[in-house]
Amino acid sequence: WWWQLWETFEAIWKRIQSWRNSPIKNYSRILLDCASETPWAIRSRWDLIFRTISYLSQSMELPEFDEIVVSISSLNELDLTSCVESLIQISKSELNESPPRCSSLIRLISIGYWNIHRAPSVWWKIWKPLERHLVHACSRGSLSTSECIINLTQDMISKYIHTTFRTRCFLQPLLDIFEQHTFDQVKEMVIRKTKRIATEECRYLGDGWKTIFSIISLSTYNSNVSNSGFDCLERTVSTKLKYLDKYVIEVLHTIGSFVCHGSSNQ
Repeated sequence: WWWQLWETFEAIWKRIQSWRNSPIKNYSRILLDCASETPWAIRSRWDLIFRTISYLSQSMELPEFDEIVVSISSLNELDLTSCVESLIQISKSELNESPPRCSSLIRLISIGYWNIHRAPSVWWKIWKPLERHLVHACSRGSLSTSECIINLTQDMISKYIHTTFRTRCFLQPLLDIFEQHTFDQVKEMVIRKTKRIATEECRYLGDGWKTIFSIISLSTYNSNVSNSGFDCLERTVSTKLKYLDKYVIEVLHTIGSFVCHGSSNQ
């Protein structure tokens, strides 16, 4: 019966593709019901589910995906890992489209949020592929794609940071993007998002402050963005000092970076 189930999924997908101009909501409902009601039965075939969702989302709203996300959170470690890897592959394809789409990336972030309560050994198998995907896609994408990914990364941080103590790891993608991207415009975007996070999420950052100051320190090596970095440092120290008592060393190190590498204006 397993093979019958897979063949049913394949048949639905082919019908959806061939009837491109016909109403397909009823057919999609069958497939999405399978994913939400029996997620454990899909195992390694999440690529079919997410391909279908990706295709349908171009022409219709899919509120059913929220039900699927909740169901996915009940999967065991192996099936959950397979699910995340499949969605990452679909997201890569969407980001390579013209214009690029971020629908699957948004869904990936949502799955991460719903599974943030899982044991660390399970959570890291979700987070590390997601982190690599964010950085890789941003570092090799167009300016518009990079902007979309950075905006989503900031939204993800603001969403995740209230749920757990793992704040430093959530900020790591911004640091990696800043280090790896060659466009100064992208580095400017990262600094703006860093400044916003430091302002709006200061009470929840914890050891994430270390990553904040690492990004600011790196800005001193690029004269095109160092002024923005210095503005971020100045605003953070002048308005959020009460949250920085445990991170005085990081503050002093960052100030020292501007002394050694910053512009004459700073």
